[in-house]
Amino acid sequence: MTTKFIATLLALVLLAAVWLGFAYLMRDSGLAPGILGWGLIGYMLTAYWAIVAAAER
Repeated sequence: MTTKFIATLLALVLLAAVWLGFAYLMRDSGLAPGILGWGLIGYMLTAYWAIVAAAER
C-alpha cells in the first residue's frame, strides 16, 4: 500500500464519519433522510474523484 492510497482511504473514512455524524445530529429535524440520501450521492462522487485522482498521480 502506498502513502497516497492510505491518505485517500483515511480522508474517505473521515468524510463518512462527518457525514453520518451530521445526519445523526439532525435526526429529529426531519431532514435526516435528505441528508443521508443526498449525502450518499455526494460521498460516492467525492470517493470516485479521490480514487481517480490518487490513481493518476
